[in-house]
Amino acid sequence: MSIQIVSCKRAEPLNHKNIKTIEQTTELYSHFEKYIKLSDTLKSELTKRISFKTFKKGELIHNADKICITSYFIHKGLMRTYFIKDGKEITEYFSAENEWVNSPKSFMQQQLDIYYIDTIEQTDCFCLNVKDLVFLLTTSLKWNAMPDFRWELYLDIIWTV
Repeated sequence: MSIQIVSCKRAEPLNHKNIKTIEQTTELYSHFEKYIKLSDTLKSELTKRISFKTFKKGELIHNADKICITSYFIHKGLMRTYFIKDGKEITEYFSAENEWVNSPKSFMQQQLDIYYIDTIEQTDCFCLNVKDLVFLLTTSLKWNAMPDFRWELYLDIIWTV
């Protein structure tokens, strides 16, 4: 079996071509609105900066040999984060619907990390590039109220991206 490495780097913004339903966008907004009020302006900025992608079962989403520049919000499906030790894959954790996944140290500090991410089944997800996350963080104080993320760790990225 060959593994294909894919990425969501600067994919085209959400529009009728790359998003299946309004329900998917609403689901993403609902996730954020658990923590902050999304104004129409914030929704617009988020929509401009996030893309939607479907990955096939068994696709390698992130390779430990690369810096992780994308965080994935899973709409439907299952991903696995793992590392390799003594030639064996060691699963660290699984991520499913309505969860974010990335290689944490690599994404937050923009350096190599030990983690690989692949799909266990076909997975539909939103993709947010680290540069776009930095933009959202620096242009709206509301994003800083999100408890799911350790925003202070992303502040270093602002100066390096």
